[in-house]
Amino acid sequence: MARQRLPVKEKRPIRDPVWEQWVKNLKGALPKRALSEEIRGVNALSKWLTSDRSKRPFDYMNNRRAQESYLRYFWPRQSYLVHSLAKRIDQESLILQQLQHQSQQSGVPPNILDVGAGPLSASVALMKLFRDGANFHAIDRSLSMMEMARRNLKTLPWYQGRDIHSFELQKSDFRRFRTQKRFDIIVFGHVLNEALERETINTLSRFLVQYLRLLKPGGLLLITEPATRGASQSLSKLRDLIVDDDFCDAIGMAPQIISPCPKRVQICPYLDTFNGWCFQTFPWGKIAPLSKLREGLGFDDTLLKVSHLALRRAHANEKSVDGVLIDDQSERKRIEGDNTSSVVARIVSGKMHVRSKVHRYLCSDEGAFDFELADPHHALAKAPRGAGITIHEWETL
Repeated sequence: MARQRLPVKEKRPIRDPVWEQWVKNLKGALPKRALSEEIRGVNALSKWLTSDRSKRPFDYMNNRRAQESYLRYFWPRQSYLVHSLAKRIDQESLILQQLQHQSQQSGVPPNILDVGAGPLSASVALMKLFRDGANFHAIDRSLSMMEMARRNLKTLPWYQGRDIHSFELQKSDFRRFRTQKRFDIIVFGHVLNEALERETINTLSRFLVQYLRLLKPGGLLLITEPATRGASQSLSKLRDLIVDDDFCDAIGMAPQIISPCPKRVQICPYLDTFNGWCFQTFPWGKIAPLSKLREGLGFDDTLLKVSHLALRRAHANEKSVDGVLIDDQSERKRIEGDNTSSVVARIVSGKMHVRSKVHRYLCSDEGAFDFELADPHHALAKAPRGAGITIHEWETL
């Protein structure tokens, strides 16, 4: 079988100078701590973040040392993860490029809403993509962490000396947030997994519809969650509820699925199964100022993982059926001149070795299935989990 190129190739973690510069600047801005203190602080926060919510200290993220530990390690990590995910989604759908094009045509910067913003990780990630400026509106139940993060925005290499981003911080629970503004992008970063401890999937779907209504036509709703089976399957259930035809008729809106589901996948094959779940992986490059801390923590963080759901609000003259937009290639044809880049399958497993051959699970409108590769050096064998396969590549496999 001939080797084929996939849109996103897996790379070994290499030195990343831009993100490395940020960590170096950030380290200089934070109070100096001995390495042993840094390790204890990050370990303690990590235990809180991964523990049962009922067992966490009350309002733990308002603790100054916890905030400092988050900024020291988790802030660059989470921002890099959301940045990488957004880039992959844009490579496959061009949705961010379309929004940037519209912004340039109108002369109006895009409006971005960061829901459950906390330390502004998602805002920082998108700020790096929208280098010409954007208006950010961040909401969270606590102002303290958002304000501490905003004070440290000056450490960002892509922010210094550029007064083109506006930030509005607002104390609000996402369930009770109301506004007359309309947004080009709305991001939920690790919010719904906590909400599911108190809300049902059906209730959350109604909340998400309220946010879909806050999107401008053509706008993007991006939800990220931990790469756990429970979080991934919850997103799949939300996805199925939101794009159901009867549900869309009831709300008078037909959202389009952007990612992770390939086109024409009407029912997630990983729902209610214990054999696997859908998430994406991204290699995290070497960050010299973090190397000793990462080594001391002993975390396996060279490969970052995330579950997600990306939905687009269709224009009034567009028709969507089961989350699939009818003839959604017009903008891509205008930009690229072809329609061969549409994702029709996605890699949903790591590499599996069976009798000297490499196997990968793929997901398409035919469901999830095992694909055998006789050549262990085939691009499909090296591609990261979560990479999309386009129409052209699918036809050549």
